[in-house]
Amino acid sequence: MPEFELLPQRLSAIMSAIESAPGPVQVVVPDAGGAESVIAAAQACGVPLSDARGAHRERAVHEVSSGLSRGYVTTSEWSFPDAGTVLTLGDVLPGRDRAREARIGALLHERWRAGVDLPALGAWPSGSRLPSASRLLPGKALADRRDIGLGEDVAACVDGRDGSFPLALRTPCADFFSAWQQVRGRTRVEAVVTAPHPSHPVMTAHLAVGIAAILSARYAGELAGNVPPPGAEEPGERVRRLAGQLRLNPALVDVSQVAGRHVLLVGLSWAEGWTMTVSGQLLLSAGARSVRPFTLSSDSRRARRR
Repeated sequence: MPEFELLPQRLSAIMSAIESAPGPVQVVVPDAGGAESVIAAAQACGVPLSDARGAHRERAVHEVSSGLSRGYVTTSEWSFPDAGTVLTLGDVLPGRDRAREARIGALLHERWRAGVDLPALGAWPSGSRLPSASRLLPGKALADRRDIGLGEDVAACVDGRDGSFPLALRTPCADFFSAWQQVRGRTRVEAVVTAPHPSHPVMTAHLAVGIAAILSARYAGELAGNVPPPGAEEPGERVRRLAGQLRLNPALVDVSQVAGRHVLLVGLSWAEGWTMTVSGQLLLSAGARSVRPFTLSSDSRRARRR
């Protein structure tokens, strides 16, 4: 069963453990995205928890000592003297309070339908500005790979083998696009293009074709290039390499379906955004009216959920 389907049970069990604890608790989650999901679920279930990460720690101690909160949510084992119970999602067996599970599931569903915002980059690593006509529109990722639930499933997909887009993620993806209003209306997506992904070309193209069907848009093909070196790259080196490698091959992209149209550029992952930005510039140079990026995953803290 996908992690996003199991998560409401896991969080419900955490809430039950908090309710039965004799005093304040500490809930340890693997990363920041998980902390936000746990805090939101606790608030919805009437057992508020305080964000005790980093600079929030002092405020969290005050909230717990004042009775405003039942405990702390942290991303490390940093201990709180008054927390007599330490919980992790892996330590607690799934609960069976189905009403609460449904309430948590509805909350998570709304959060996941919102996706993760991807910024429109305005400057190259060198500091020089991108002309406004060469910039991508703000985009979205389906999930942050460091989030719990859907983020875990997306990370497993991106880190796994290439192949067809997983069945388990197709419904969340369709739900997301049904809620993303920016791909409709004035800048309605008219064409979909695949960004080159060196390790998952089949999956990225399969995802893009499926999205084109969801949006009733034309699938215009895939960009070519992107052969990364074996070692690490600095951002400036990556941009120079991409500028030299990426190509809009007329045999792979129907330029007539790009020119004069609003284009959705589909990739598998977004870290710093340079592959998508350089790819988008190729499409804009080919006459696209606008280019908006979508990726399956994000692992950049600049990509913020709204």
